Amino acid sequence: MTNLTFMIGLISLTFFVVLKIIQSGFFDLFFTSMHQLKSFIFRKSKAETRIEKQLSEDIQLQEFKKRAYGWSLTITLTVALSSLVMSLLGLVLFYA
Repeated sequence: MTNLTFMIGLISLTFFVVLKIIQSGFFDLFFTSMHQLKSFIFRKSKAETRIEKQLSEDIQLQEFKKRAYGWSLTITLTVALSSLVMSLLGLVLFYA
């Protein structure tokens, strides 16, 4: 059981670290260059361009994304830390 809780904690901590790295903007240059490459290869219709502009200007959608991102960070960190603490407590109780 302690192995399972440790693995859950480790996977959750990995997800948290990946989300935090993406949030820091470390891959922004890579994402923008891939987006430019995609737009160079595949042309967008005017309707698609208009919809993307509307979505980028939608304040409620941007706030929802920020809140969802914040909640996902909080949940993954909570699951990771609680699982790792439970795993360590299980090991201490098992070997005590």
